[in-house]
Amino acid sequence: MGVPIALSVPAAAASPADTELTAIAPALEQDERGKLPKLDRSEVVADFFDKGHDQRAVIEDGFVRIYDHPDWGGSKLRELKIEVTGATNDSRGSFIDDVRPFAKSSELDKVQLSGDAKGLYIAGNMGGQPVLISTNEDLSDFQSPRHLGRGTYDRKERWITDWWNWGRMIGWDTERPFATATAIGNVDGKRMIAVATSTAHFFDKNDVWIDDEVPASYQKQESPRVQIYDADDIWATNPIYTIDLPTTDNGSMPSSLAIGDLGNGESSLAVGMNGGAINQLHVISLKDGKTETRWGDWMDVKPEEARDGANSPTTLAYGRWKGEQVLAVGTNSGKVSIMKASGNGSGKSSPITTQPALKNAPVAGINFFTDSSGKERLMVGRVGGGEHTVLEDTGRSGDEGTELRASAVGQAIRDGRAEINDKTDGDTARTIYPGYIAPRLTVENRKGNDIDVRMSPAKPGDEYLGCWRNAAVADGVPFPEEPHTVRPGEPQSFTSVASMLSDQGRCAADGGTYTYLQVQDSQKHSEPTTFKLQVDNGSLTVAWDNSGSGTKLTAQRDENDPHAYRLVVEDEFSAVKAVTAPQATGHRLVNQPHNNDPGLTVYRVDVTGAQWRIEGAEHLDNAVIPPLKVQGTTNGMTWTDVGDLIPASAPTLKDGLLTMGSASFYWENAKGPQYTKLRVSAGDQRGSSIDLGSLPKPPVLTDAPLAPTAATNAVPRPNGVDQVPLVITPYIAPGTPALEERAYDYLFFRDTATSSLITGLHRTGEDFDQYMSITPVRGQYQPTGTENSNYRFYLSTANHANTANQAVRAYINLNGNEWRNNNQTKDMKVTASRTALTASSADNSGYAVGGIAIKGCPEDTCRLVAPSSTQPALYQARSKGGPPLIGVALNPHARTDNASLPLRTVTGDKTDFDRHLTPLETQSTRAILRDAAQIFTPNEMIRTRITTHGDLVTAILPSMPSGQ
Repeated sequence: MGVPIALSVPAAAASPADTELTAIAPALEQDERGKLPKLDRSEVVADFFDKGHDQRAVIEDGFVRIYDHPDWGGSKLRELKIEVTGATNDSRGSFIDDVRPFAKSSELDKVQLSGDAKGLYIAGNMGGQPVLISTNEDLSDFQSPRHLGRGTYDRKERWITDWWNWGRMIGWDTERPFATATAIGNVDGKRMIAVATSTAHFFDKNDVWIDDEVPASYQKQESPRVQIYDADDIWATNPIYTIDLPTTDNGSMPSSLAIGDLGNGESSLAVGMNGGAINQLHVISLKDGKTETRWGDWMDVKPEEARDGANSPTTLAYGRWKGEQVLAVGTNSGKVSIMKASGNGSGKSSPITTQPALKNAPVAGINFFTDSSGKERLMVGRVGGGEHTVLEDTGRSGDEGTELRASAVGQAIRDGRAEINDKTDGDTARTIYPGYIAPRLTVENRKGNDIDVRMSPAKPGDEYLGCWRNAAVADGVPFPEEPHTVRPGEPQSFTSVASMLSDQGRCAADGGTYTYLQVQDSQKHSEPTTFKLQVDNGSLTVAWDNSGSGTKLTAQRDENDPHAYRLVVEDEFSAVKAVTAPQATGHRLVNQPHNNDPGLTVYRVDVTGAQWRIEGAEHLDNAVIPPLKVQGTTNGMTWTDVGDLIPASAPTLKDGLLTMGSASFYWENAKGPQYTKLRVSAGDQRGSSIDLGSLPKPPVLTDAPLAPTAATNAVPRPNGVDQVPLVITPYIAPGTPALEERAYDYLFFRDTATSSLITGLHRTGEDFDQYMSITPVRGQYQPTGTENSNYRFYLSTANHANTANQAVRAYINLNGNEWRNNNQTKDMKVTASRTALTASSADNSGYAVGGIAIKGCPEDTCRLVAPSSTQPALYQARSKGGPPLIGVALNPHARTDNASLPLRTVTGDKTDFDRHLTPLETQSTRAILRDAAQIFTPNEMIRTRITTHGDLVTAILPSMPSGQ
């Protein structure tokens, strides 16, 4: 986990789209998320209805049924009744006794189905003859059958025709032809459909005639043949290709077919043969109606396995493997081999990689695919719909090439291990194929402010959890892994790849694929809220409940695209709302304005009682409130913003109702509009107006030159909230009466260089760095040593860059003599801290378990304010360059930082669990994590924010050392 990570803020851009987005993982060339594997030999996978994703056609209960992709609901889209039948299984059925068990266990005795997106084809028996039937163009019905030229006859008498034995009937012949395999593909640039047939030939000897010359009864599977037709016109007079296949003494029958490319653009037909004790595999080139055997292999079997056709090819599939065009061969013994499609040049082809046989697991479907990490794999379907698995080349030498074994996840799926998935059926296989899903994630911001979003997938490593690659798909925009701004009403869409297969982690399990999504307001007013996005059975869910964080995330699935989700970000609670307007009281501070200029009449306005409703205050770490708005009018009808007022005194909280502390500001109409009235508002709650002209003059009192000085050497933090108290010393000439105590109520201050009034307002249109306030209202933050003393005035500033040349003077004008240029009036230099505040371990251990301290204050270790249920802590919440905002720390927590995701237990068990969270308990100079040793794991990076002197400081530290 190592060092803390910094959450960077992206540079300003014209719009979020101007930010270049990149993902760590390389983009996938195409989006295969709508693909389905072919798990059975009589299953057709294609996009029949131009939906943009695969559907699958199967034969069930005498119908061809087309089902939608499971992710799109899996509903039945089409149903066509079929009139053809499967094999005859009586004593004189479509297969001789020696091959019938194999035909049955490998489903060769059923109606055969093949096709593509343009049409479906079935082969079976009709009227005693093998036939091929295709659908019409819109797949609404089957067309008339194409007879394959072979008839059936039962017990046809066989007579001796030699002239000396004329008239002897020696026995009966029974022949049952049947179609055992079909395949579709491109040959010479045309769609073609291949159908394989063979005939079960039975001879029964006539026992009436006993003669050595009469042959004994026998059975033979004979006349193996493949006919290839134009798939768009199977009723042509003759097939384009007719291939009579070699046979053995006991006969042979085709058991599987595939049409594909040899790797050089040459079309070919692969034929698997079952021949009793000897099985065969042939690859035949197809060109301009001519055929040529390119290579063939004998596949020996043990005699005791011959009846079951052990090692007979049941499934063939062309594909790419390690840069070569190959042919994958699956057998009824469960063995899977990958061979070079063009052979090895000697009329044979040796396996490149092989999975050994698996008992009772005939191979029914083979699918080549590449997962999101670029690893080549095979999805293998087994007869019966169970124990489908995923294979990969281990690279280790085996008996036949390298070992092709079940991958870490594939093996677990096949074994049905509960931590991966307790299902081994086709639904599971279809969920994880092709090894990933690629959600299209549209982020919609329904908050009232800009948000930053970022994805934090787990990175590869020894404990690579989550299996989320975050690779973009094709030309899609990847989900950003650095903060990216999404504005309200401007949804943005991204793609991201979630792996469903991995050699590490728990991919393919319920919840085994996940990533983390962080949401934070762009102004960083609140802590980032981390959500866990999890894939459950192909569906995306928000796994973590972040109730109380203030941010709510929901994943809404698109009705038309189940891999498209709208991630809606909303405020969990209603926006902070003003409920009570502030009460403002005005005071005139001068009897006669300077030079008799009415515009230099100085006023002070005292403000109290503004209230805001904070929904969910008992849960939130903090809330942000706009400053009080001061407006003026010259005609009593049109009101103009003149400045923002930031109360620095402590607020109070009860039942979610925040009452702002009191504040004061000063005003004169020195320049610009001559406002006759002022008013102060909290949000949409407007206070009553103050008629400046009706305010009474102050009493006539003796005044004197004044010398303000800071009560301490401490300097304020430049946030407009932290204060330094002032000591006001009057210069009393000998024989002059002392300044009355009440006279101090009428003091005001000016900038020495410009003579402008220090209003205590952030003036509309001005940079906040120019803000300064000198007020009689004591704030929440005071320097060490002065916190228990009362002073007449307190200074705060937001200027930390140019305070070296800034000075102020105190003024009093109670008898018409404003002390403006008296050489006895003293200036006070204004300074503010330029030291950055940093968080560190309070006990110097480098870990948070012993508490967190903030360094950089005048007293070195900063004094902290402990927010309570009744009194929050104020801080300046503005972002750099933005307007001032009032921050209120409510219930600070420490939580797992992004650097420690995904979480794991101390023992290294690969189990991800909920992120950690604990309240922060603030003492004088340290913040303590409640029950840290019980909640956090060793070296887990934690994140919190601590309030001191009006600043909110982010702390990111490791929790505790190992072994604690």
